[in-house]
Amino acid sequence: MSAGALPSVMVDGRAAAHAFDGPEARARLARMVEDGTPKNTDRAYAADRRYFRSWYEISGFGEPELPIRADILIRFVVDHSEGLDPRVDAALVASGVKAKLGRLRISTISRRMAWVATWHRSNGYPSPLSGGPVQEALRMARKAAARRGFRPTKKKAALRETVQTLLANKAAPTAAEIRDDAMILFAFATGGRRRSEVAEARIEMLEEVDGEYVFHVGITKTEQEGSTRTVPVAGRAAGALRAWLGIVGASDGPIFRRVERDGRIGTRRLSDRTVARVVQRRAAAAGLDPKAFGGHSLRSGFITESGRQGKNIFDAMQLSGHKSMQSVVGYHQAGAALSNEAGRLMDL
Repeated sequence: MSAGALPSVMVDGRAAAHAFDGPEARARLARMVEDGTPKNTDRAYAADRRYFRSWYEISGFGEPELPIRADILIRFVVDHSEGLDPRVDAALVASGVKAKLGRLRISTISRRMAWVATWHRSNGYPSPLSGGPVQEALRMARKAAARRGFRPTKKKAALRETVQTLLANKAAPTAAEIRDDAMILFAFATGGRRRSEVAEARIEMLEEVDGEYVFHVGITKTEQEGSTRTVPVAGRAAGALRAWLGIVGASDGPIFRRVERDGRIGTRRLSDRTVARVVQRRAAAAGLDPKAFGGHSLRSGFITESGRQGKNIFDAMQLSGHKSMQSVVGYHQAGAALSNEAGRLMDL
């Protein structure tokens, strides 16, 4: 994040420009902002910022200045929902900010408009999505996409049997396979940890209790100031983790680390993308469609399996860290569906 962009993180960016005129003060603010911004969020915001600026300039509106006019934002929604001017579309692809010609998915349009709203709010301007014509245009674009057959794509939930299939099950697994087994079981058994939480998990966050572990969750997507929650790493997951930690041989640092080609255990943590790739690689090796699975499969799989086994949804949410029933109840109900006796009335 560049120093020139720093005012955008303040409540009132215009006032912040005066408070951080000096290079030393701005450098200190830069460190705080960089440490306080999740890496995934920072990458996504950077990509959305590049795209919006490119579209704005290529469309002939000049250099974007806040606040962005409502009619321009509505044009952004309409262009990407109904189809861009072919010359603009081709220029965006040629510039590298757009992968291919054609409409954007409504989920991508919504995410980029969410970035525009964040950009406004963080500079002291009201969000263009807080009521009014821009929000209405986006709402209608979502309805149009749904009527055209758009459905959000979700990775397939990895249930208990699927997780078992993903494990190496070899008599003499390699260090990387031992790590990957431990990582898969850790992510699933601790409540379906997000892939970023798995990648950022550290040995210091573990507490050994009677041969098993308690994991202190720390920072999560919904708890950016840190969580005081603890979750169990028990049973088979504890055994797999103990085997991996025995190879790591360290008392601090990342739990899940690189294994070098010569077999040495590195000191750097894995990236969150590597967590997803491990799941996909194991799925492919087991004869499953790797594109159907990802890091989120372990999270949704935990909730779905808990419903399948008749576990209390609130107990599952306590481990997963879900804050909203709305986001979790669908997975839980899907797992419990075949146990619903009302679905077997014709069998009586």
